[in-house]
Amino acid sequence: MEYIQIDKTSKEPIYLQLKHAIKIAIMNGTITHMHQLPTEAEICDAFHISVIVAKNAYDELVKEGLITRIKGKGTFVTTRRQYIVPLKFFYNLEQFSSNAKYELSRKLILFDTVKYQSDIHDIFNLNQTEYCHIAKIVIYLRNEPVILQMLYLPKSVYPNMDIDQIENHTTLEVLERYSKKRIASIKNIFKPYNLSSYEALLLKVEKDAAAHYVKSLIYDQNHETFAVLVSIYPSEITRFEVILP
Repeated sequence: MEYIQIDKTSKEPIYLQLKHAIKIAIMNGTITHMHQLPTEAEICDAFHISVIVAKNAYDELVKEGLITRIKGKGTFVTTRRQYIVPLKFFYNLEQFSSNAKYELSRKLILFDTVKYQSDIHDIFNLNQTEYCHIAKIVIYLRNEPVILQMLYLPKSVYPNMDIDQIENHTTLEVLERYSKKRIASIKNIFKPYNLSSYEALLLKVEKDAAAHYVKSLIYDQNHETFAVLVSIYPSEITRFEVILP
């Protein structure tokens, strides 16, 4: 609370002084995303002001999108912007930023080859003795995580896949460069989703936060699935919109 300074001799309304002090602390990085602010009651006790004054200051900051109230938990700084993406182009990361080439980055956090995972092996029609590569990737925009992806590749289609190939190429490059198969069509399955504590930690949002879950089944010219990409977009960061013709 040391970043808050109130001058009761000033002609500036106290609620604006409080608002400006918190806003400046957010803007200069003194307090950052998901920093928990003092309660309105704590501010009242510290500065001997009324609850309505503290409430008015917080209400203003909420309207400006700088803080958010989470029921049962408190009031938190929220400096992450929300991206509105046309549903038709949700897979195109350039929709997130006009400077996506320079502002987007990715980090591979897991690469493994597993012998059997029923839900995935069934999609590929693999038997229990066949292997599948799994890669877990976080996509960042301006150093903030915006998407969590899981890429599943049958080893029979990608026999020589390794961590360097996943790490140094985009998902599309991996699909097209390291297999003789070519993308003929993609089926996308959308559903609402609540993040696990681990997923929320990776994406820097609250546990159980709402998210958009998209499973993309990638088919070759014989309509056989040769890759699956699961993309998870936190709802507080991403909103999809339908553009009517």
